[in-house]
Amino acid sequence: LSARALEDMAAGFAALSALGHERLTIRQSLVFLAVAHAHAMGQSITLTDIRTRYAGTGALGDAIIKSFAMFLPPTKRLPEALGWIVQEEDENDRRFKYLRLTEKGQHVAAT
Repeated sequence: LSARALEDMAAGFAALSALGHERLTIRQSLVFLAVAHAHAMGQSITLTDIRTRYAGTGALGDAIIKSFAMFLPPTKRLPEALGWIVQEEDENDRRFKYLRLTEKGQHVAAT
């Protein structure tokens, strides 16, 4: 990687850390960035897509559910969730759940 790419990456992680939860992990950040990238490209993305994209890297491991739950709307079980991503079922096939940025998530991605 170039020095500029590393600087941009560090700035992105720093911004996510400042806007997110104090214990936001790199794995969680990677999931958010994958969803934000799909949004910016006008594409849909599922957890399976993210898993497949990073399968050989070891970056996400088996804990992808924990990695993205922090970005869903808050619940009793996870009141500190950020509400940056929602899951939406495919109208034609309920097995597919697409991850989409909320308005709040779009603001964070634009920061």
